[in-house]
Amino acid sequence: MIVPLAIAYLCYFFCLMLVLQIIYSSVRNKKQKDFFVCSYTYDTKTCTFWLDGINGELAVLFISNPFKLQYIPVSDIDFVSVSVDYELGHKKDRAYACRINIVMQIKGKRYKIPIAIGASKYMIIRMAGNGKLILEEAEKFADILLNVKEEKRKARLLQETGKYD
Repeated sequence: MIVPLAIAYLCYFFCLMLVLQIIYSSVRNKKQKDFFVCSYTYDTKTCTFWLDGINGELAVLFISNPFKLQYIPVSDIDFVSVSVDYELGHKKDRAYACRINIVMQIKGKRYKIPIAIGASKYMIIRMAGNGKLILEEAEKFADILLNVKEEKRKARLLQETGKYD
Protein backbone atom coordinates (compact mmCIF):
# COMPACT_ATOMS: atom_id res chain seq x y z
CA MET A 1 0.00 0.00 0.00
CA ILE A 2 2.78 2.45 0.87
CA VAL A 3 4.89 1.74 -2.23
CA PRO A 4 2.14 2.61 -4.77
CA LEU A 5 1.29 5.71 -2.76
CA ALA A 6 4.95 6.78 -2.69
CA ILE A 7 5.27 6.17 -6.45
CA ALA A 8 2.12 8.22 -7.10
CA TYR A 9 3.46 11.06 -4.94
CA LEU A 10 6.82 11.03 -6.74
CA CYS A 11 5.11 11.09 -10.14
CA TYR A 12 2.94 14.01 -9.00
CA PHE A 13 5.98 15.85 -7.64
CA PHE A 14 8.04 15.40 -10.82
CA CYS A 15 5.12 16.38 -13.07
CA LEU A 16 4.56 19.49 -10.95
CA MET A 17 8.26 20.39 -11.16
CA LEU A 18 8.22 19.85 -14.94
CA VAL A 19 5.16 22.08 -15.36
CA LEU A 20 6.68 24.79 -13.15
CA GLN A 21 9.94 24.59 -15.13
CA ILE A 22 8.08 24.98 -18.45
CA ILE A 23 6.07 27.97 -17.17
CA TYR A 24 9.22 29.52 -15.63
CA SER A 25 11.11 29.18 -18.93
CA SER A 26 8.29 30.69 -20.98
CA VAL A 27 7.80 33.66 -18.62
CA ARG A 28 11.58 34.19 -18.35
CA ASN A 29 11.90 34.42 -22.13
CA LYS A 30 9.06 36.87 -22.62
CA LYS A 31 9.48 40.63 -22.57
CA GLN A 32 9.46 42.62 -19.34
CA LYS A 33 7.11 45.55 -18.88
CA ASP A 34 7.26 48.60 -21.13
CA PHE A 35 10.08 51.08 -20.50
CA PHE A 36 12.16 48.40 -18.73
CA VAL A 37 15.68 48.60 -20.18
CA CYS A 38 17.58 45.48 -19.19
CA SER A 39 21.23 46.37 -18.61
CA TYR A 40 22.25 43.22 -16.70
CA THR A 41 20.82 39.71 -16.35
CA TYR A 42 21.74 37.22 -13.64
CA ASP A 43 20.30 33.76 -14.20
CA THR A 44 20.43 30.99 -11.58
CA LYS A 45 18.75 27.60 -11.24
CA THR A 46 16.10 28.99 -8.86
CA CYS A 47 15.50 32.53 -10.13
CA THR A 48 16.38 35.14 -12.73
CA PHE A 49 17.24 38.78 -12.01
CA TRP A 50 17.06 41.58 -14.58
CA LEU A 51 18.49 44.96 -13.69
CA ASP A 52 17.37 48.17 -15.33
CA GLY A 53 20.28 50.53 -14.67
CA ILE A 54 18.62 53.48 -16.40
CA ASN A 55 15.31 53.49 -14.51
CA GLY A 56 16.76 51.93 -11.34
CA GLU A 57 14.57 48.86 -11.15
CA LEU A 58 15.15 45.16 -10.47
CA ALA A 59 12.89 42.50 -11.97
CA VAL A 60 12.85 39.05 -10.36
CA LEU A 61 11.26 35.77 -11.42
CA PHE A 62 11.33 32.76 -9.09
CA ILE A 63 10.88 29.17 -10.20
CA SER A 64 8.68 28.60 -7.14
CA ASN A 65 6.30 31.35 -8.39
CA PRO A 66 6.75 31.46 -12.17
CA PHE A 67 3.43 33.21 -12.74
CA LYS A 68 4.50 36.61 -11.44
CA LEU A 69 7.41 38.77 -12.55
CA GLN A 70 8.18 41.02 -9.56
CA TYR A 71 9.60 44.54 -9.86
CA ILE A 72 11.58 46.23 -7.08
CA PRO A 73 12.90 49.81 -7.23
CA VAL A 74 16.62 49.73 -6.35
CA SER A 75 16.00 52.62 -3.96
CA ASP A 76 13.95 50.19 -1.81
CA ILE A 77 16.89 47.79 -1.49
CA ASP A 78 18.74 48.55 1.75
CA PHE A 79 21.38 45.84 1.65
CA VAL A 80 22.67 43.12 -0.69
CA SER A 81 25.26 40.45 0.07
CA VAL A 82 26.16 36.86 -0.71
CA SER A 83 26.22 34.15 1.95
CA VAL A 84 27.35 30.54 1.90
CA ASP A 85 25.89 27.85 4.15
CA TYR A 86 28.60 25.32 4.93
CA GLU A 87 26.59 23.22 7.35
CA LEU A 88 26.64 19.58 6.25
CA GLY A 89 24.96 17.50 8.90
CA HIS A 90 26.94 18.13 12.06
CA LYS A 91 30.23 18.90 10.26
CA LYS A 92 31.56 22.20 9.04
CA ASP A 93 33.84 21.94 6.06
CA ARG A 94 34.73 25.08 4.10
CA ALA A 95 35.66 23.04 1.01
CA TYR A 96 32.03 22.06 0.42
CA ALA A 97 28.81 24.03 0.77
CA CYS A 98 25.19 22.99 0.89
CA ARG A 99 23.76 26.35 -0.27
CA ILE A 100 24.82 29.69 -1.75
CA ASN A 101 22.40 32.57 -1.16
CA ILE A 102 21.86 36.17 -2.10
CA VAL A 103 20.72 38.09 0.97
CA MET A 104 18.68 41.24 0.35
CA GLN A 105 17.04 43.63 2.73
CA ILE A 106 14.12 45.38 1.05
CA LYS A 107 12.28 48.09 3.00
CA GLY A 108 13.62 46.64 6.25
CA LYS A 109 12.61 43.05 5.51
CA ARG A 110 15.39 40.50 4.98
CA TYR A 111 15.17 37.92 2.18
CA LYS A 112 17.53 34.98 1.73
CA ILE A 113 17.33 33.77 -1.87
CA PRO A 114 19.03 30.42 -2.59
CA ILE A 115 20.83 30.50 -5.92
CA ALA A 116 22.67 27.16 -5.68
CA ILE A 117 21.50 24.24 -3.56
CA GLY A 118 23.19 20.92 -2.84
CA ALA A 119 20.53 18.23 -2.96
CA SER A 120 21.91 16.15 -0.11
CA LYS A 121 25.09 15.53 1.80
CA TYR A 122 26.28 13.45 -1.15
CA MET A 123 25.38 16.05 -3.77
CA ILE A 124 27.11 19.15 -2.43
CA ILE A 125 28.65 22.25 -3.94
CA ARG A 126 32.42 21.99 -4.27
CA MET A 127 33.80 25.45 -3.42
CA ALA A 128 37.08 24.92 -5.27
CA GLY A 129 35.21 24.23 -8.51
CA ASN A 130 31.72 25.22 -9.54
CA GLY A 131 30.93 26.82 -6.19
CA LYS A 132 33.69 29.38 -6.63
CA LEU A 133 32.28 30.41 -10.02
CA ILE A 134 28.75 30.68 -8.63
CA LEU A 135 30.02 32.73 -5.69
CA GLU A 136 31.99 35.10 -7.95
CA GLU A 137 28.99 35.66 -10.24
CA ALA A 138 26.70 36.32 -7.26
CA GLU A 139 29.17 38.83 -5.79
CA LYS A 140 29.47 40.53 -9.18
CA PHE A 141 25.66 40.84 -9.33
CA ALA A 142 25.53 42.28 -5.79
CA ASP A 143 28.24 44.83 -6.65
CA ILE A 144 26.49 45.91 -9.85
CA LEU A 145 23.19 46.25 -8.00
CA LEU A 146 24.78 48.37 -5.25
CA ASN A 147 26.54 50.55 -7.86
CA VAL A 148 23.23 51.22 -9.65
CA LYS A 149 21.61 52.05 -6.29
CA GLU A 150 24.43 54.51 -5.48
CA GLU A 151 24.25 56.13 -8.95
CA LYS A 152 20.49 56.58 -8.59
CA ARG A 153 20.94 58.06 -5.10
CA LYS A 154 23.51 60.56 -6.38
CA ALA A 155 21.33 61.49 -9.37
CA ARG A 156 18.32 62.05 -7.08
CA LEU A 157 20.46 64.17 -4.72
CA LEU A 158 21.76 66.23 -7.64
CA GLN A 159 18.24 66.78 -8.92
CA GLU A 160 16.86 67.77 -5.49
CA THR A 161 19.69 69.98 -4.20
CA GLY A 162 21.75 70.82 -7.25
CA LYS A 163 24.81 69.46 -5.43
CA TYR A 164 26.60 66.25 -6.28
CA ASP A 165 27.69 64.23 -3.25
